[in-house]
Amino acid sequence: MCGSRQDAEDFAQETFVKALQSIDRFDGRSRLYTWLFRIAVNLVISARRRRFRMAGHALDAGLDDPPRGDWRGLDSGRNPAAQAPDELAADHERHRIVLEALAALDKDHRAVVVLRDIESLDYSEIAEILNVPAGTVKSRLHRARMSLRQRLMPVLGAT
Repeated sequence: MCGSRQDAEDFAQETFVKALQSIDRFDGRSRLYTWLFRIAVNLVISARRRRFRMAGHALDAGLDDPPRGDWRGLDSGRNPAAQAPDELAADHERHRIVLEALAALDKDHRAVVVLRDIESLDYSEIAEILNVPAGTVKSRLHRARMSLRQRLMPVLGAT
């Protein structure tokens, strides 16, 4: 959701600080994992809102820097040391293109894609984290995947 590994690490650290500060408000109605994810999502959304107000850009605009995340769900699964340089470069380029397409999604659609397809959460967990009905999660995920498909087909030759 952040677009860079460094930002994600900063948000993760801030998430745990916030969680420790407010652990007395955790009432156990949800799993601790879900509660932590909700804090993290809120932090990312709040940061994007602050960036919007400070920079005067659209809230859902792309990130200032091109995405350079290292999301495990987007790995090619191949050992980089065993790849030929041209294959490695092609993998990096595909990775960059996919991250840019994700960054171009609006925050609601990007959140469901990251939580479902990268973090492998189920619909009910995502619904709880985002505080929306499961049906909304499913429709957002469908729209997000369709948008990604349209963006990526011409570039990656996806079917």
